[in-house]
Amino acid sequence: MVVHRTATRTLFDDGMYLMALITPIMTIPQLLTIWAQHQTGGVSQLTWAAYAAMSGIWLIYGLLQRQKPLVLSQACLFVVDFAIVLGISIFRS
Repeated sequence: MVVHRTATRTLFDDGMYLMALITPIMTIPQLLTIWAQHQTGGVSQLTWAAYAAMSGIWLIYGLLQRQKPLVLSQACLFVVDFAIVLGISIFRS
């Protein structure tokens, strides 16, 4: 069976929307640990702030390049990463 390049690319492009949603979802357990249980031990605020900053840069790039899956994933990641940084600020003893 011969798969056309366009069909493969379309399938891959469509799969990227799924990945754009799965990636931020994988971060939710860390978010819940901080916000629901108020546990911030062992969580680096600097690291999560860097993640948020990088997501912001990737978001801008995605907007400029009109890459919808990149915009979707980075917008979601920015919100989640920023919420983690905020939670660390609030709940760190």
